[in-house]
Amino acid sequence: MAPTMNSMNRTFLEKQAHNGTTYQSPEKSGQYACLWLVAAVAAKLIAFGLAFVLVIAGSQHSEIVQICSWANLAESAVFVACALFFLKWFLKSYQNLSHLGVEARFEPYYAMLLWFIPAINLWKPLQAVTDLWYSDKSGWTLNDLKNAPAPWLMRFWWVAWLIQSIAQSSAQSLRKGGSTAAGTAELISIVGYLVAGVLLFLITRQITERQLNAYDELARSIKNCCQACGHQGQTQGKFCNRCGARLQGGETESGARLRLN
Repeated sequence: MAPTMNSMNRTFLEKQAHNGTTYQSPEKSGQYACLWLVAAVAAKLIAFGLAFVLVIAGSQHSEIVQICSWANLAESAVFVACALFFLKWFLKSYQNLSHLGVEARFEPYYAMLLWFIPAINLWKPLQAVTDLWYSDKSGWTLNDLKNAPAPWLMRFWWVAWLIQSIAQSSAQSLRKGGSTAAGTAELISIVGYLVAGVLLFLITRQITERQLNAYDELARSIKNCCQACGHQGQTQGKFCNRCGARLQGGETESGARLRLN
């Protein structure tokens, strides 16, 4: 039997009380993450453009070589900043899943570590981001999430990211061996990086919007909900007309601390 809205509301409140945490809006952190994603893509384009100029002009132009070196350094710095802001948004958004009534696959901090564990980071981060995509599916269980497919937008993003990672490693190996194929591998890596950056920007925006909408809907659904019995509807003065619990400001006294912030 499908869970009722009242039972889902009570599940939400029980989880919030157990965790001792509250929902945190991902809006601002999502905006910063998107801003740095744009900066990372722009920095990569600039570095690639300067490298192309250097190839045409020749390495004898020390000024261009120096500019390219500074551009590569700046690109690396922007990438690190982008990764930090993205992971901050990712962690906050993943912590919100339990508050939105979605049973996630991983613990929030473990989900963040998945990006750094060799071999596992080839597919597990995709699963974690897929969990975030379904933030608006209040009442979903772990099995529901596992059976839900990753959207095509997310699949394209992950394939592009894997291609750029493999191509980048190949380019470094080929360059050490003096192979002329290193340039081709580097070009593939750059294209994959740009595509992955643009798609991740779109994914981050959509997930943030989904969480904001899910929170608004959940907040409306429990606004007049008795935290003692989960009943929604009219109350008789300061008491729930179903269980008789005393209300305080539209909430039961025992459940007042569980309200949405």
